Amino acid sequence: MWTEVESWTTLVHDYGGRTRWGERTGAPGTHFVEDERVAEHALDAKGLMCPMPIVKLSKLMRALPTGDVVRIEADDPAFCNDLRAWSHKTGHPIIELREMVRGGVARVERT
Repeated sequence: MWTEVESWTTLVHDYGGRTRWGERTGAPGTHFVEDERVAEHALDAKGLMCPMPIVKLSKLMRALPTGDVVRIEADDPAFCNDLRAWSHKTGHPIIELREMVRGGVARVERT
């Protein structure tokens, strides 16, 4: 899993003049952001249909501390549109979204 994650393009977001996401270093499943350790959690929502991928993501997000990231994989055709709407409604930013023919893979930050 780390090899796949490591090959993703890291997006750089600028929050008030400081770089929020940068080069990946450290152990698998972790990133160093402004010298603070941020956990990345995996959520496999393959085989689930709308609205269950978003329901499971919402439940996991409520249990996480601010700043943690969830990598979610889903094969529901409505997943990407549902995720965008959910992100807009909740304020949890989508760091990365890869749309596929059926579903997609995304990384979402807990705010």
